[in-house]
Amino acid sequence: LLWVGWFGFNVGSNLEANAFAGQVMMNTFVATAAAGLSWMIVEWIAKGKPSPDIYEAAADRMRVSTANMLVLEDSPIGTKAGVAAGAYVVSVPNEHTIDGCFEGAKWVADSLKDRRLSLLLTAHR
Repeated sequence: LLWVGWFGFNVGSNLEANAFAGQVMMNTFVATAAAGLSWMIVEWIAKGKPSPDIYEAAADRMRVSTANMLVLEDSPIGTKAGVAAGAYVVSVPNEHTIDGCFEGAKWVADSLKDRRLSLLLTAHR
């Protein structure tokens, strides 16, 4: 609704639907896309990727240390981020990531049905 209202404000402020209204709408789209892309690039430069922020934030919200957190990851980048956060990382590749490098993971599971996962989860109850 906000998106529609924003276009209504920008385009409707001219009080007519003509080429200028289309140009205003296109400028709004391009400006929004440029802002999002700029933010993403600044984050990559400032923090580097993969960033452990998401795991640190999750641990903080759950009031546990990342050292006491189990991370199940299916991507190499996510595995690196989990390792960088200091979590216990088990990689569970899927058909798209099976050939990836899961360096740093404690081990790589065959699937979510891997018996070792069941044993790990029941041992920590």
